[in-house]
Amino acid sequence: MKYFVGHIFVNGIIKFEYLGVRGHKPEIGITINFPFHGHVPKKKATKLLIQTLQQNKINWLQFERPHWKFCSVKFKSQFSEDYKEEWLDGKLIIDMEHDIVSKNGQEMTYLKFVITKEEVMNQWPNKIFLSHNSTDKGLVRKYKKALEMFGYSTWLDDDMHAGAEPTNNISDGFQRSCAAVFFITPNFKETSFITMEIDCALKEKSCKNEKFSIISLLLGNAKDTFTILTKLDDFVYKQPKSDLEGFCNIIEALPMQNPNPIWK
Repeated sequence: MKYFVGHIFVNGIIKFEYLGVRGHKPEIGITINFPFHGHVPKKKATKLLIQTLQQNKINWLQFERPHWKFCSVKFKSQFSEDYKEEWLDGKLIIDMEHDIVSKNGQEMTYLKFVITKEEVMNQWPNKIFLSHNSTDKGLVRKYKKALEMFGYSTWLDDDMHAGAEPTNNISDGFQRSCAAVFFITPNFKETSFITMEIDCALKEKSCKNEKFSIISLLLGNAKDTFTILTKLDDFVYKQPKSDLEGFCNIIEALPMQNPNPIWK
């Protein structure tokens, strides 16, 4: 566990100090401590910290009610010499701890943020976006059911609420996904929604790099159809001979391992 301390001075200036690796536990992560002299109630200490962060224009840790938000990219940019771990990635929701410590008759208040590798990985987008022509809905639902039986989370337009705005829902679905699977059949055409989904997939790939996969399954006599989708040429595409083979193609191309098994 690597430790950082944010020292807050009387004039409101905050200076950060990197203390290196501490603790006996082998846990991978970082701890960020903000000490205050005396006994400071949680509500007051939180308000002081928010004001101090804003005054010093610290943009990697912000309070957006009711959560604390942490931006890994901005944090690593500020501490580029001390912190380069690749696992710390993305925008996270983190918890704040409030501790009062008494030592040698003096009290100190600490606001502490602990971010572990496990917590970060649990917050990475992990859905599998299933893109298809509505004519092939029945086939895609079979893949959805199989993926979910194996513990994977999927996004299908069936998940949209009645009356929901499709464009925003599709965009949100991609942001919460780690892969996009395009089911390319003879019915697959470049409609406005398909074009949007391809563009969203390319955008997520650009942002998430190796943490996002684009997978095209060419089903039936879809080879000719695929030639019009030139934007997908550079990514994984398979032509499975069966649904089982197609399912295996998806699993092999995902950027994450099989989710932890859960006993029935």
